Amino acid sequence: MSDEKAIVAVVVEPSALSRDLLGTRNPVAAFLSRYLTAEGRRVMHSSLRIVAGHLSGRVIDDPFSFPWQQVRYEQASMLRAKLAVKSHATGNRHLTALRGVIDECANLKLLSREDAAEIIKVKALKKENKPTGHALTLEEIAALYAACGTDVAGRRDAAVLALAASGGLRRSEVCDLDLKHWDGATGKVDVFGKGQEWRTIYLSPNGRAAVESWLLLRGAWAGPLVTPVSQRGLALTDRLTDDGVYSLLAALGAKAMIARFTPHDLRRTFITHLLGAGVDALTTSKLAGHKSVQTTMGYDKRGEGVKQEAVSRLKY
Repeated sequence: MSDEKAIVAVVVEPSALSRDLLGTRNPVAAFLSRYLTAEGRRVMHSSLRIVAGHLSGRVIDDPFSFPWQQVRYEQASMLRAKLAVKSHATGNRHLTALRGVIDECANLKLLSREDAAEIIKVKALKKENKPTGHALTLEEIAALYAACGTDVAGRRDAAVLALAASGGLRRSEVCDLDLKHWDGATGKVDVFGKGQEWRTIYLSPNGRAAVESWLLLRGAWAGPLVTPVSQRGLALTDRLTDDGVYSLLAALGAKAMIARFTPHDLRRTFITHLLGAGVDALTTSKLAGHKSVQTTMGYDKRGEGVKQEAVSRLKY
């Protein structure tokens, strides 16, 4: 038996202890409770399912019943190697999920602190120093708005587009918004974002109009700001998911005949156009919810033309 097969056998071997974890001493429940938003918990639950699948070599639907206390440094190192083929952000999110649940195993005394420390010190994946994504042009943004239509679903789509492109919100941030976070008089939006921190942003006049147009049809009841729409054209009371945001933006892109873009490209678009309009990097960083201006500058997709134009202003 190869080393990898032996490790898999150890990980998936059921035990009384792993069955016991379904009770209150559950490291997955403890780890997920660290995340204050439903979307954050959903994302990390999905990562734990994927990690458990890699460790066991089979599909794992229920990470709550997986014997995490049996994982050791060797399995974690091999997992890192497998995740290296993914984007660094996705791979590191999965590693973060593993570290978190292993830390809770140690907190619950299901795993020794020494064994947990060995796993937790597995290094994150390094980011490749090459540009990712792109910013959309003003013409492309206009085409996306035109593709929305004027029915209930179309106005909802325009509101999502406004929050992503005019507000720079991440998918999960759009989904987590409630009506109480919106101030139509000023276009102010209170956003609970990455790092479990609040920030305040303001939508442009056009973006504000798109959200207000949707709310006229949605109604003024308390709950999610953007919701699914039924086949009968009624705004539902459920919260729109990040997969729902991805699907509706992909459909808009196809209808507008725009080359493939991701929801995160709208965030890049927001930052790129703010910088292009002369907004300073610090203010742009605050609007984007970045802790570092360097992170914000990594979203700048203005290209080499900006450098050429800047140098052309020199008088010597």
